[in-house]
Parts: sequence; structure tokens; C-alpha cells
Amino acid sequence: MCVIVGVSAKGAPGVSLGIWSMLPCWPRPVIGLEADTSGGSWALTHGLSWDPGLSDLAAEQSPITAETIGRCSISLTPSIRVVCAPKEPLLVRRSLDWLDDRLSAWPEDLDVLVDAGRSDGSHPMLTRADAVVAWCRTDPQGLGATAALLGSLERVVRPGVTVRIVTVGDDPYSPAESVEALAELAGPRLAVRHGAAVPFDPRLADLAAAGVRKSTRLAQTWFGSMATEIAASTAHRPAVSQPSSMPVTLRSRRLAS
Repeated sequence: MCVIVGVSAKGAPGVSLGIWSMLPCWPRPVIGLEADTSGGSWALTHGLSWDPGLSDLAAEQSPITAETIGRCSISLTPSIRVVCAPKEPLLVRRSLDWLDDRLSAWPEDLDVLVDAGRSDGSHPMLTRADAVVAWCRTDPQGLGATAALLGSLERVVRPGVTVRIVTVGDDPYSPAESVEALAELAGPRLAVRHGAAVPFDPRLADLAAAGVRKSTRLAQTWFGSMATEIAASTAHRPAVSQPSSMPVTLRSRRLAS
């Protein structure tokens, strides 16, 4: 099992759409886990349900098996399942307390892509991460907030974990300049490299929030290569020959688990 955690510092949008869009590009069986401590949005955005979801997974008393995951998640394709978080932040935090203790018992043949939302580096899933993807605005405020996040990550992630930076925008600094500055500011225990570059477009953010097909298609082009590269670099077993395919939008359709 590989655990990939997506986070952002203050003011950097796009984590939820990014992790969602990486799922169909992942070359192994994968579960998308919504774990944003400010509350879930996947169910509303993509026309899904919170039931079954993160709260159901936290309520499980039996050992975690493939059957457990099946009961507490929603199937998008034969190789992609998602666990949506409830809207209430308190319920998400309580569920994550349980999940942090039991994640190591998850089935070895199922990777986990985690939407951790905005974080100061204290999210419990970060201590389990095999790779971290951090979203960053390329302005002074965004770079400052991300540099502070990297300082926190250095204290909690395991040695050898790489943080890939997804830059949002190119003003006033280019993606290359932004990542170079962050790599210099990061401590010696943290490897920082560029992951993807996303244009800053408020209109696209509105489309993504509404679950519109165009935003998901574009996001897959931005994050597809990064997903494939991360999967290869964190592989604990051979990848399948072809990536999974997932409907671009699931709005107005509730899927059965």
C-alpha cells in the first residue's frame, strides 16, 4: 500500500479537484480518501453520497479487509473506489483519529490518495505518507505560507518522502522560480521538486466547485503525468499496464457501493 497525501497552505486552491483527478490516472487499484478537516465536499460536488463514507469506516469494529473497504466506500470503476467525508468538521476529525491508528492494517494491494485540504502540517495522515503533493500560489503570500508548511512537514513526514509542488499561477514568480525558492528554504530532510503547473483561473475554480465536466478534464491533463510518476516512484509492486478509466463527471448520479 502507498499513501499519497495532497495538502495546501493558506490561499492555495485546488487540492480536492487535484486528488480527484489523479484517481483515473493511477495505474494500480486505488481508493480516494477525502480527509479534509474543514469538512467534505466530494459528495456534493460529484453527485455522490456521504453514506457509505468516512464515518462508516470509522464505525467499523472488525479488522480492515477488502470487504470492509467495499462496505464503506463507493465504487467508480472496478479499480477505483472513493470514501467521502461528512460535511461536519468535527465528524471528520473524530473519524481521522480512528483511521490514524488502523491505517497500517489496510489491504496491501490498495493504494490511498488522500485529500487533506488546507493544513499547517498537523494532519494525521502526513505521518503515514509515502509522498506528499502540496499546492502553492506563486505570489509572496503563497510562497511564505508554503515555506512554513514545508517546515512543519519536515518534522512529521518519514525520511525519504518527496514533496511535489503544484504551482497555481505564474505571477509574479514563474513555477520554476517558485519551486527553486521553496527547495532552498526546505530543510535537509525534505526533498522538494516540481509536480505540476496550474493556471490561476477563478472561472475554472467556479466550474470545479460545481462539478462541471470541463474542470475535471483539464485537471486530468495537468495532473496525469504527475500521478503516473508518483505511482512509479512509490511502487511496492508492479503497476498494471493501463491506467483506470473513470467517468469525467458523476453529477446527478448516485453510485451504489
